[in-house]
Amino acid sequence: MSCVCVCMYVCVCVYAQGLVQIAEEWFRRGGRSPPKDGGLLCWEGLAELLAFQGRQGDARAAWRGGVTHAQRHWHPVHTQYPTHNDNGNIESRDESDESGVYVGVTSRFLRQWALFEKKSGWVDEAARLFAASTVKDPQVSLNLVLLVSPA
Repeated sequence: MSCVCVCMYVCVCVYAQGLVQIAEEWFRRGGRSPPKDGGLLCWEGLAELLAFQGRQGDARAAWRGGVTHAQRHWHPVHTQYPTHNDNGNIESRDESDESGVYVGVTSRFLRQWALFEKKSGWVDEAARLFAASTVKDPQVSLNLVLLVSPA
C-alpha cells in the first residue's frame, strides 16, 4: 500500500473521530508525495477539510499549494498520436500530454477547486477554473452544468 493510501485512510478515520488537527497533519504529509502517487488528492483533501472548518483563506492557499506541488513534480511526456495527412495516409506526430494550462494538475482537481470558489461566491474565478478543467479534459461536459447549477 502506498504512503498516500495510508495517509488518506488515516485522514478519513481520524476525521471521523473528530480529530481534525491530526487529519490535517496527515493530509499535509500525504501531500508531499508526487502527484502521480496521489499527492494531489491529499492537497485536495486538505483544502476541503480547511473549507469545512470555515478557513476559506487557508483552503484557497491549499488549492494553490497543490498546483505548485504538481508543477514542481511535472515532467513532460510525449506520445505519438496517429493523424491523417491531406492524402488520407496515416502519419504520427508528437504532442505534449499537457495543454499548458495548470501544468501537471488534473481536470478533477481544477473542477473541485472551481466548486470551492463557486460556493465561496467567487463566480468569475470558478468560471475560469471550470474553463481550465475543460481545456484539460474536453470530454467532461459536467463543468458547464456545475457552473450554472445552484451552489
